[in-house]
Amino acid sequence: MALLDQLASCTRLCDACRHLCRECAEACRSMPDMQNCVDLNVRCAEFCDETIRTMARGSVENCEACAEACDRCAEECEKYGEEACYECAQVCRRCEHECRELAALGLGGSKYTLQ
Repeated sequence: MALLDQLASCTRLCDACRHLCRECAEACRSMPDMQNCVDLNVRCAEFCDETIRTMARGSVENCEACAEACDRCAEECEKYGEEACYECAQVCRRCEHECRELAALGLGGSKYTLQ
């Protein structure tokens, strides 16, 4: 897959991920003992927002951090049987995978910018 196609694909997944993370956070807000899930969903959505902005500039520098946020969010959501959590975890895992692939393009873990 060409690099620009990977950026576009990752951007779409980050967009879907932030959307489902926000939905999951809203759904879990009123449930008892779900504050950690809510917090991780909000944080993941924020990382996806920032990663979309940096990718729009042609940079993959935030991809590893986004992948980590998606991993933590998915791990938390996988603990629960709620439909919103299930859907969120599935998309977070896909976003995590895509972000890690892009992050790997950075030479030796350094930031890689398309120019």
